[in-house]
Amino acid sequence: MLKLIRITFHTGIQLSEHIDEECGLVVIDPVQFHQILLNLCTNSAQSIGDNHGKITVSLAKGDLKKQGKDWVVLSVSDNGEGIPPEYQERIFEPFFTTKEKEQGTGMGLAIVHGIVVRCGGYIDVDSAVGKGTTFRLCFPCVESEKAALKGGVSTGVLGGNERVIVVDDQEAVLKVMKKILKTIGYRVTTCSSGQEALKLFSWNPDGFDLIITDYAMPVLSGLELCAEVKKQRKNMPVILSTGYGEKFSDTELQSAGFSAWLTKPVALQKLAMTVRGVLDHHN
Repeated sequence: MLKLIRITFHTGIQLSEHIDEECGLVVIDPVQFHQILLNLCTNSAQSIGDNHGKITVSLAKGDLKKQGKDWVVLSVSDNGEGIPPEYQERIFEPFFTTKEKEQGTGMGLAIVHGIVVRCGGYIDVDSAVGKGTTFRLCFPCVESEKAALKGGVSTGVLGGNERVIVVDDQEAVLKVMKKILKTIGYRVTTCSSGQEALKLFSWNPDGFDLIITDYAMPVLSGLELCAEVKKQRKNMPVILSTGYGEKFSDTELQSAGFSAWLTKPVALQKLAMTVRGVLDHHN
């Protein structure tokens, strides 16, 4: 997951990791663990902004016993702008955010908090304005792998196992989006052109759950691909992926048959939330 996160940062951000592979075992859905990392690292990167900065992710044994238990501690630290004291008590509230509208919904840390609490854990936060922030997520250890399996796991709220076609004429974009979506559980097929995607879809219109398509492609554009797909399956959800220079109103998107749109390069959190939201809406 850290490899995927690293390639979405600008070159001025250094991401380092310190992982103790003997830190202990915890019960958590891997998709939810990925979601935690995604949210915290994205927040750290946004805190650093366009500046040079460093994010450090560590996984280690807890220093002290608490409640008669051993703990595994996941820490995410950055040297970004920090969190003002008056906001620190509210950061885990749903919909509370100090970011611009396009940068966040205020749900990221609320989701992280909910996952940790459901695992029987807790979160400590240290932050100073102008110096940075450290989140320490503490998870209770289990005694053995057998106990972990017995505990079971819950379903990740932003992941899934649906079948997704990703269409883009840029190989690098296809590679990154496929890695992200596969990491959070989706079954992904990539196509490098609109014609290839249409041929694949036409062969089995009910064999896929979602299409994510680039807008500007030669021969068959994303708009044209969406129109052709809708002729064969009217309720097929399609997400439009565009460059920064291409702007559409919600009315234009809806009239063209799109369920949502993403701006490239897309952030991991935005991609995960948009895909899950569209699929849930159509189910």
